[in-house]
This record gives sequence, C-alpha cells and structure tokens, in this order.
Amino acid sequence: MVIQQPTPEYVSRLDGTATQFQQADGLAFLAHNYAAGRHFFDLKIGDEIKADDKVFHVTEIKQYQALEPDDVKSDFIDLATGEKLTAAQLFEEIYTDPDGLVLQTCIERDGIDSWGRLFVIAE
Repeated sequence: MVIQQPTPEYVSRLDGTATQFQQADGLAFLAHNYAAGRHFFDLKIGDEIKADDKVFHVTEIKQYQALEPDDVKSDFIDLATGEKLTAAQLFEEIYTDPDGLVLQTCIERDGIDSWGRLFVIAE
C-alpha cells in the first residue's frame, strides 16, 4: 500500500505501507526500516520493481551515514566513497531524475535506528 505525505517530514509507521515522497522529481517512496523499508535491503542491481503502471530496474544502491541521525538536514558520508555531502547535495544526487524511481529507508547501526540512509535507485 502507498499513501501520500500529509507533511514533508511524514513517513508512515505501518508495516506494508510506503509513503510517496512528494518533493522528488520522479517517483520516490519512503518507509521505515522496521516496517516496509526492511524489504528494501533485499533488492539487488537488476531487480525489477513495478510502480505507477511502469516497470523499473534497480541500477544503483547507495548507502550514507547521517552525521546527525535525527536531523533531516544532516550532512552525510557516502559509505562507498567517503565523500561528505550536505543534505541539499544528497537530495540533488538522489531525487532529481524525473523518470526514475527511488526507495529510501534508514540504516540501523550501533543501536541507532536512523544512523544512515539506504537509497535503491531504479530506471
């Protein structure tokens, strides 16, 4: 099930439910890592995702550490490259493809539910 965001910060806490991220240029869905988002970790490059009557294929999986996990405007570290990005730079990198699909959830580590972010990117 997919629900719309009533506010820009809202993400449904219901299992089996993703929240459509309204600020993305393309399709984007958010889900908590203890609910529907836990399934995002099962996806691999090449996997097929059906959404909005279209078929997308996973092309990238990106992971970032949030330097301030509870702050939506946190800076981030790309776990693959070590590059530091501001929240605005990360948004620009992830959410500006009008034809793409992005799935986002948090990465739990060291007992911190929102330690990082996982992005599954599909075209």
